[in-house]
Amino acid sequence: MVRPIHKVIALTAFASLLPFTLGAAELTSEDVTGWAKSIAAEQGDYTGNPLESIPDQVKADPETNLTASPDRKVFQGRRTLIFVSRSMSDNELKSILLENADDTSVQLVVRGFPDGVNTAEAIAHLQKLVMETHSKAGLIIDPPAFKRHNITEVPVTILEESEVALLTAKGNSSAQYVADAYAQGQRGDLGVTGPMMDIAERDLVDVMQERAHQLDFEKLKKSAKDRFWANQKYFELDHAVESRTREIDPTVIVGQDILDPKGNVITAKGTRINPLDIRPFTQRLVVFDGRDKGQVKFAKQEFDDHSQTTRVTLILSALDTTDGWESFQQLQKELGAPLYLLTPEVLTAFEVEKVPSIVYSDRNKFIVQETMVERLTE
Repeated sequence: MVRPIHKVIALTAFASLLPFTLGAAELTSEDVTGWAKSIAAEQGDYTGNPLESIPDQVKADPETNLTASPDRKVFQGRRTLIFVSRSMSDNELKSILLENADDTSVQLVVRGFPDGVNTAEAIAHLQKLVMETHSKAGLIIDPPAFKRHNITEVPVTILEESEVALLTAKGNSSAQYVADAYAQGQRGDLGVTGPMMDIAERDLVDVMQERAHQLDFEKLKKSAKDRFWANQKYFELDHAVESRTREIDPTVIVGQDILDPKGNVITAKGTRINPLDIRPFTQRLVVFDGRDKGQVKFAKQEFDDHSQTTRVTLILSALDTTDGWESFQQLQKELGAPLYLLTPEVLTAFEVEKVPSIVYSDRNKFIVQETMVERLTE
């Protein structure tokens, strides 16, 4: 027996029908404008498939992602780079920062982090040196700059224009020395002008590439998928203990006169509008508990019986996530159809109370059919 339920509701479940939420079920002119645009669009599929949220593949070549892009943005302008390392003492590094305390065109460059020192500690140490000297000179980590200028020992000071070396002084950490030499007309490599030492840090890009090659990407992918299922919120809906059919009237009421640009009334206040009178709802939703074998069997039967004549959407209210992704894929394979997860919007819009429930439209109303659980296990 059909028991009518006359309620005015706002359907937020499918944007193609009604893409707005109305607390008091009253339409404004902005609502109708947005609604009109959505009606003109193609009716979209129900979205919520976790398959769309989890990457199926992880790029097999991490090196491609870690190396500098060949079309990266090149620094434009003139600057002085002083290549340094933690093999130099803190006092030496502070002295360089103090010497160039007011020159923002000077940058101290390091190649990476010393072995055995974690990233946070290494960065904190460099920041501390800058803060203690109150220097405006920069201190940057730039491994490509070391390769670009073939720096194998430090210190080296280079005056460059748009990343092209104008003047190079090895064994020297004085930006002023290089600036004076350039002003005197000297160009190119000035040779070794002082003592040099080995670089304590390995190339940071090389280190990252090595670590990437050691990663188990299949394990990382599985871990990401497992986290997805662990974070899902399911709806513990009661199982139907009797068969029941309900009707839902999706009518909305216009809350104020809707006018055209000339002030003429297009739709008067109080007008009742049913979206199903404008556009039919052609889907058949089957909401069921994926943990219940009887309901799974019922959902498969519904799909087999109706999928040739209408679009059947299978929606899970809950799922056994012990095996996470494997459980979902196995169930999807068993049903032979895509699976989706129940969202709060669909639950509320169609007033789904028990499972399994079937939702479809009949002329200007939505029909919600609940099926008794006992019938599913026969």
